[in-house]
Amino acid sequence: MNGVPMRYLRYISRNLTALSHYKTRAYRQSLNACFLCAILALFTLFSLSLSSCMSNEDSFTAGRLEKLCEASLPICQTRVTCQLDEQSYLSGVFPGAEKAMVYTPHPLTTVTIRFLLDEQSFPGTEMLVRAYQVGCVELLEERLVDVDIFARAGDDRILEFSFDLEGRGDHLIEWFADATAKYVVHIDFKQRDQ
Repeated sequence: MNGVPMRYLRYISRNLTALSHYKTRAYRQSLNACFLCAILALFTLFSLSLSSCMSNEDSFTAGRLEKLCEASLPICQTRVTCQLDEQSYLSGVFPGAEKAMVYTPHPLTTVTIRFLLDEQSFPGTEMLVRAYQVGCVELLEERLVDVDIFARAGDDRILEFSFDLEGRGDHLIEWFADATAKYVVHIDFKQRDQ
């Protein structure tokens, strides 16, 4: 070929082939590295978005199971359909009333009842929460009258009521509101010394 010996052409051809394989292999490795980085970035974004997309209700009920309230339990000369404990929650709708049974394992217990209000339409004019001592001999109550319960619940939409109950055993808990909203309710116990 016009003054270029054939052996040089073969040498150049072999080196070009090896060079093109090297570039191809390096190119593939860099693509694989970019692909792995992209997958890692997407996984990180996805896991962060899942944790930040947890709803108020999900965080409010975390670790608790919803009670379906299909029982008929006698207490205080009435019947309740649910027994609430620290591992459960109830869903309901205001306006209306509901009641549940709570078992306190210690003689001196503070029971905290929390309501998460959702789909708030009308704040109403009254909310009443009652707790009865063991044997229904004494009644404790908190009543909100002429109060915007949505404003009182604040930005986190949670209303909280605490009662100091005495006696180990079953207690009746009742609540009523004339507001228009969906709610989730759960309870927590705290043992008292005095």
